[in-house]
Amino acid sequence: MTSQLPELAHLLRRLTDDDLRDLVGATSLHRGREYCRQRRVGQLRLNGRRGLVATVRGSGRSYSTQVDLTEDGGFLGGDCTCPLGGDCKHVVAVALTARQTLGLAGQIGPARPLQAVPPP
Repeated sequence: MTSQLPELAHLLRRLTDDDLRDLVGATSLHRGREYCRQRRVGQLRLNGRRGLVATVRGSGRSYSTQVDLTEDGGFLGGDCTCPLGGDCKHVVAVALTARQTLGLAGQIGPARPLQAVPPP
């Protein structure tokens, strides 16, 4: 996983909300944002060089969701076990969660030593 993370993190930083909206529409984008905000995405993991797989808690059950990115960081699409079958709010939730978490990889500077805080 770690050898693919820098490339995927770079691609996720380039993924825009417009990319997502173009594929799934404004309504699914909005709902996917809500799912992301509500932390409904779990078990996020890499799937190949430019893919992600996660479980998303839906209204009545959980769905297995896959997201694929293009080589230039665009949104290629996604598959889901929900009734829509893909390019849905669950795909958006996974993409946004990954962008917020994995997309940060390599963005943080070197670790600084911790300093003790004196008691009050």
